Amino acid sequence: MKWKLYVLAFFFLPICLFAQRKEKPTLLVYGESVEAVSAAVQSALSSVPTLWVTPQKIDAIWDIDFEELARSEQNLEGGVWMKLLMDVAKHKSPNDSIAQEVKKQLTAIQLSEASNALLSGLSKLTILENTTIEKIKLGKRGWQVLLSDRKRYAPYAIVDASQTQQLVSRTALEDRLQEGESTTAVSNFSDFASQRTILAVGTDQGNVHQLLSSELLEPVKNNFFTLKCLNGLESNNQNIALRMQYAQAVGGAAAYSAFFKKAADKIDVRKLQSELLTYRVRLLPTADVSTENKHFKSLEKIFLTGIFSTENNHFQQDKQVSYAEIQPAMTQLFSRSQLWFLDNEGEWLSWKDAIELVKFVSTRGKEVNRQIEEGWTNRFGFGNEYDANRPITRGEFAVILDQFANPYAVSVTHAGEIRR
Repeated sequence: MKWKLYVLAFFFLPICLFAQRKEKPTLLVYGESVEAVSAAVQSALSSVPTLWVTPQKIDAIWDIDFEELARSEQNLEGGVWMKLLMDVAKHKSPNDSIAQEVKKQLTAIQLSEASNALLSGLSKLTILENTTIEKIKLGKRGWQVLLSDRKRYAPYAIVDASQTQQLVSRTALEDRLQEGESTTAVSNFSDFASQRTILAVGTDQGNVHQLLSSELLEPVKNNFFTLKCLNGLESNNQNIALRMQYAQAVGGAAAYSAFFKKAADKIDVRKLQSELLTYRVRLLPTADVSTENKHFKSLEKIFLTGIFSTENNHFQQDKQVSYAEIQPAMTQLFSRSQLWFLDNEGEWLSWKDAIELVKFVSTRGKEVNRQIEEGWTNRFGFGNEYDANRPITRGEFAVILDQFANPYAVSVTHAGEIRR
């Protein structure tokens, strides 16, 4: 009987070993920075076979000034960085308040353990530590890379996430990729087109920054992605959240390119944003809406439609909704809403008006009224009692609009223009 088992093992063991062999990487991330961690993790999360080559040990990346980090204020944390903070706190969902407390007592050991646990769970990620890139060139069939261990790879896309952009200077793309303006701080979001294309946000020295799709994608050539979007921003321990979320957006864009075999200018902004939202990259740059807010996702998606502008980095979710402020964006998103606004006018939108508008643009019926009234407390978590004549707030309108009309699903260009 034993010999039969040996025979079976002889034939099936090679098959098992072959099945466990990792796929050839289609995306290569190079770097020894926190940005490299973020880009590599996002690529692997997006189901792209990823090779992360780093010239040092991963644990060394977390050798940072934790006293300086502890002094940082709420930094619009999200994505991989927020995931690490929550893992240290053993908390499942993103929470700004908990993140602030964790940063005050964080240590390199805790970050290393959380990082190693996250990385080890990514089946699509292969990591080569203490390894450098000896040669890199663009051939007729794409990128050709030779590592210091003499192994060769031919990834479809490359992300240079090194601190000094080492690979950029070794390609013919240097002039195109190295020059660039620094990230710009913003306080008011009133450019609806740009607002629709945000791929990451963060703070630096108390200022809010946003990364637009054009800023990330326009410099890309031959599927070579860099951290040009961080040019001019001095790396410090208080802007880690910003740098990691920007890099995660870069990793997500490169992964999209590698997965679908598409050039950067063919990337669908909404699909890329949706992928980043899936992994909790924060795209809502307003300080008055925390991630633990029960309506956070709806507010974030409606913000990305450009329906509401912001002032002083505040969404103002309790502010009443006026006809004048929502009509321009609603008309762009739903062309048929023009007819509704012709027949309805006023200063402040009531709950009754809002429901009728949502029903009109989504071509729904009375079931919307019923679902809102029945789910008022449990499903939607609204306070007070339902009153059809009460003016609706921005937060409330965002929730029902997201739930029943989903304007976020409307496709946009890299410039934020509505696609019909």
